[in-house]
Amino acid sequence: MTLAEILQRATVLPKEKQEELSDFVEFLLSRTEAKPVLTEHTELDLQTPFFGMWADRPEMNDSTAYVHALRQSEWESRRAAD
Repeated sequence: MTLAEILQRATVLPKEKQEELSDFVEFLLSRTEAKPVLTEHTELDLQTPFFGMWADRPEMNDSTAYVHALRQSEWESRRAAD
């Protein structure tokens, strides 16, 4: 059963049963380790080894120019192939 189906079915329950359901959901949440959810406002930690591995690459001094050059090269090679 999907969450949408559960919600749809829950709306027809009497108010007291909806409150029980709400309490049960809260109980389950309290027993579940919360995992952070990334949103557009969540700041990423760029000090990780993955991001750090690019720190010494000279082309990363201007990553926008680097990506632009990669795209330009790809577009030119595709035009030449056509």
